[in-house]
Amino acid sequence: MNKTKIEWCDYTWNPVTGCLNGCEYCYAKKIVQRFQGWTDDDGWTHYDVLLHKDEPIRVLDHPLYVAYENTKGKFPQAPYPFGFKPTFYRYRLNEPKQVKHPAKIFVCSMADLFGDWVPAEWINEVIEVAKECPQHTFMFLTKNPGRYFEFEFPENCWLGASTGDKPDDKTSTNPDGTFIVSNVHSVADIMRFLPRSFISFEPLRCDAAADLSLDCISWVIIGAQTGPGAILPKKEWIQDIIDVAREDGVPVFMKNNLKEVWDKELIQKWPVLV
Repeated sequence: MNKTKIEWCDYTWNPVTGCLNGCEYCYAKKIVQRFQGWTDDDGWTHYDVLLHKDEPIRVLDHPLYVAYENTKGKFPQAPYPFGFKPTFYRYRLNEPKQVKHPAKIFVCSMADLFGDWVPAEWINEVIEVAKECPQHTFMFLTKNPGRYFEFEFPENCWLGASTGDKPDDKTSTNPDGTFIVSNVHSVADIMRFLPRSFISFEPLRCDAAADLSLDCISWVIIGAQTGPGAILPKKEWIQDIIDVAREDGVPVFMKNNLKEVWDKELIQKWPVLV
């Protein structure tokens, strides 16, 4: 578990990494490609891009290690030994218990924990940790919010959905043939029936506010795509979401990466329970 520069949380916790959504702008996949692989006892470094092609998911009960250039004999734990293949690191489950003070924890920033390919067993084990740590606030994000209804969450869990792209399609197809909800209105319609729900419009790459209702949503986050070739949101797209949120009484949190297109002070408000 790591402290993070993400403005709306204190830590990221990744008991699961990897994703099959196939988003072209995925920042997590780019990071994983830089740090994937693991080193065996004979000093050989393996890359799971080539190994275990027929195994769609992986489970680790203990860490693997990796030899980077200039490690001088000190092998750090391999953060992503199997690349972006969905992997459950069961040995990471106790990490939130080691944080003494109450914290906002972004769960699985390097995965989609609620993707259809993720076994329910993995998800239940993660939720159980949240139940055992009532002092913390656990914040989830997914492109498959309909799956939230399959599980029971304690009150210290906030349930988020990520949208802001592909405004004209109700669903888009994953490489494995499953579907992700991408239409902004479909996401909002699902999230309004969940407690402690929030929507993250990041990366905002379309005019998402037309005919949008945020009624019964607890919080909204707005952020821009970053990195080479990024599609920056238009100022009016941001303003329209803010206007809808204000009309429905929903607090808005604008990420710092909007400063390039927003010439006023950023709005960074929190929901009551965070």
